[in-house]
Amino acid sequence: MKSVGAKYLPWLDGQPDEDYLAYQSRACFSNATRRAADAFVGRVFRKAPFVKIAESQDAIGWARTPQPRA
Repeated sequence: MKSVGAKYLPWLDGQPDEDYLAYQSRACFSNATRRAADAFVGRVFRKAPFVKIAESQDAIGWARTPQPRA
């Protein structure tokens, strides 16, 4: 991020070059988006999947049952 410079860390009004370079050297980048995405992926796989089929949908249950080959 520091190598990109003013694209992500703009110059302040009236800021001299040496102040901007010091400002840039103190900047830190916290990749919060990546950490949040990793956390949400972890939440998805925390529990085993659970599928509930209503009694009135017998055809779906039949399709899921292994059928004998002819």
